[in-house]
Amino acid sequence: MSKKDKIYIFILALLPFCFFYPMYFLNKIMFWLDMLFYFMPMREICSQNIKEAILPLWNPYIFCGNPLLANMQSAVFYPLTIFYYVFPFDIALRIGTYLTFFIMSIFFYFYLRLNNISEEGSVFSSLIFSYNYYMLIKAVELADINVLMWLPAILYFAKKYLLQKKIYDLFFLIFTLSLSFLGGHLQVFFYVYLLLLLLFFYEIFYSQDKNFSFIMKITTFVTLILLFIVSIQLLPTIKFILNSSRNVLGLDLSENISTYLKLEQILLFFFPFLIKIFSAKANFYNWVSLINISVTGLLIFFIGIQTIKNIKFKNYWLIILTFVLFICIAGNLPFYEFIFKYFKPLKYVRYVVKINIILLFIICFFAAYGFDNIFNINENNYKKYKKFLFIFLWIFIFLLVILIFLTYFKTPILKFYKDTFNPIISFEKIYDMVISYNYFLNYFLNYLLYFFISIFILYLIIIKKMINIYVKNILILLIFLYLFNFFNEQNNSYINYNEIKETDIISIIKNTPNISNKRILSPGIINPFDKIFLFENDAQFINYYIETLYPNVPTLFKIRNVDGFDSLFIGNFHKFKSLMSISETPWENPFFKLFSTKYIIAKKDLKGKNIILKDKNISYLYEHKNSSDIAFFIPFNKNILFLDYNNKNYKKFFENIKNPFDNLIFDVKDKNYIEKLEMNKKFKIGNNKITSILQKNINEYEIFIKNENDGFLILTDNYYPGWEAYINGKKVKLLNVFLTFKCVFLKKGLNNVKFIFNDNSLTAGIFLSILVFLFILIFIFYRNKMGII
Repeated sequence: MSKKDKIYIFILALLPFCFFYPMYFLNKIMFWLDMLFYFMPMREICSQNIKEAILPLWNPYIFCGNPLLANMQSAVFYPLTIFYYVFPFDIALRIGTYLTFFIMSIFFYFYLRLNNISEEGSVFSSLIFSYNYYMLIKAVELADINVLMWLPAILYFAKKYLLQKKIYDLFFLIFTLSLSFLGGHLQVFFYVYLLLLLLFFYEIFYSQDKNFSFIMKITTFVTLILLFIVSIQLLPTIKFILNSSRNVLGLDLSENISTYLKLEQILLFFFPFLIKIFSAKANFYNWVSLINISVTGLLIFFIGIQTIKNIKFKNYWLIILTFVLFICIAGNLPFYEFIFKYFKPLKYVRYVVKINIILLFIICFFAAYGFDNIFNINENNYKKYKKFLFIFLWIFIFLLVILIFLTYFKTPILKFYKDTFNPIISFEKIYDMVISYNYFLNYFLNYLLYFFISIFILYLIIIKKMINIYVKNILILLIFLYLFNFFNEQNNSYINYNEIKETDIISIIKNTPNISNKRILSPGIINPFDKIFLFENDAQFINYYIETLYPNVPTLFKIRNVDGFDSLFIGNFHKFKSLMSISETPWENPFFKLFSTKYIIAKKDLKGKNIILKDKNISYLYEHKNSSDIAFFIPFNKNILFLDYNNKNYKKFFENIKNPFDNLIFDVKDKNYIEKLEMNKKFKIGNNKITSILQKNINEYEIFIKNENDGFLILTDNYYPGWEAYINGKKVKLLNVFLTFKCVFLKKGLNNVKFIFNDNSLTAGIFLSILVFLFILIFIFYRNKMGII
């Protein structure tokens, strides 16, 4: 390792402090979107239970009960999650964010050095890979970034093994692949793994030895060992996916299409200042798709495309880049509806566009070569570089003319827009339009300033042949300034962690008697930023967020919610919930009582005979008049119906039932069991009383009941494979009632009923993971003893 390597590694070690300076110097944390609504509640509930020596298998606070550990994004077994088990959330987030970006940038640097890129070229491309807007905004997307951060390390150890054939590099490759998988996003990991296969594929067909058999053996070995190591997470996740709404119903065409790249988002890659004039929906998806490597990085990337000397290498990766770009935009092509109809796997995949991580890798890889090549100009290629410089200059002049025109004719342009598209616009909207236009011009001007400086530096290098270390470092500094400024201009979502506390509406809910046996309904809030202009400080902003009780926020305060915020939840629950969702007033549906809903939180005035307004502040708080407890008893004298739960006509079946407490609906698979039960049909009114409902921990319920009738005890927590029921210490059959809830048959008497979640797939996964881990240790020990590691 050279002296320059050590200097640049030290610089890379400081960069997380720079880009996320509010977290490290202003005592704030990032909280934009999914951090507060998703990852914070999930990390908090997992860490609280781990500290109590309870494995967080089940989340009782969303969707009437949902798998937790089996949801990969909980990342229970991901090693860096340990900080959340030891420290408060804000400290753990700071440590995790630092390690994430340091590890990602340092290994990308090492990987480029292994590919014979100079120290300066390596740090240049490491910057645009690890600190472009796409990566930085994912600091709040913990699952995505935990997977992506290991990509450079995976490629580094793969390349190192292919060069040196050292067995420990192979095991480091498997280890980093395992860490990436456990990071929490299966789809993103698939793209990471795909990029590794593409690297291996290149080595098979384009390397000098073309050792196909060797590469295939290594690929198979790595994949098999990987699958066994991550079985502890993989098996519960597969089970969850198979039982989830994604597998049961899939995604519709519109939801699938909405996440592909659109024309405006492709334009943002070249002209990111346009972010201020595109639609809000397009801007929302920028956290998925906007790769902004800076105008300087973009120019050097194009130089890299033209100047890489290894033609096979260049053509191979350009073909991959083109194919990946095609996939990213495929959803907006005319024939995509036909493909979606007949290619069934697309129904189960969201955010196909996340394959753009391969796009980003290739761009940064080519930029590294472009950086080195501009400092190695000779007489043979001087004219080519000079032509590039003039092309860039003409593009700059063209954009400058456009900016001058837009600035000079600002008033006529705004007036034309108002008169043509929105003639009755209010004064406030006109004011907002003017402000937005001025922001746009300001961003445009900044972009052109960086463009001009980039061209000037390239002029000094190409024409004046200034190729010293100072010019190289000026280019690196320019990249840093651009990325830093763009990120901080677009993102100011930081809060003080202590500001996340109970609000008035939460206090009302938590102080309600017997609320532990009830739920609330807090559906997704449309446009939570609609009052942002009223906020005087961050405390008001966060209070507004929490006061709206966005679906997963109640989890932070241990309040049960009927709804939730997740891409995966139990399929049968989704089918049952859909019975109500087709109505504008679902709380009037007789089956709504089965959700055990005490309160409904809304952003508008609701109507209905079953609800009364309790509080009106930031949110409307309604109380449901007829809410049941999460557990209740139904005597055997009620009507029992059987339904094929796989039957798609279940909605019509439910429409004929007026009172769910008079009609029990079971899966037709349980018909023989129920019909053979010995039941006393004599009914005594008012002598069936649940004395207590205890949630001993998130994986276990205990219910004490004195019932003088035979009948069924129903717990409106979702039925899911792995749940077991015990009556007075004896294991009994657990039934699935009303499509999705738990139920057991009780003989009359004093009964102690326990519902316990034990996930057998997790047990099998733990066994396989430990087994292969021991195999690796024995293998390494044996090879080391033989002196052949």
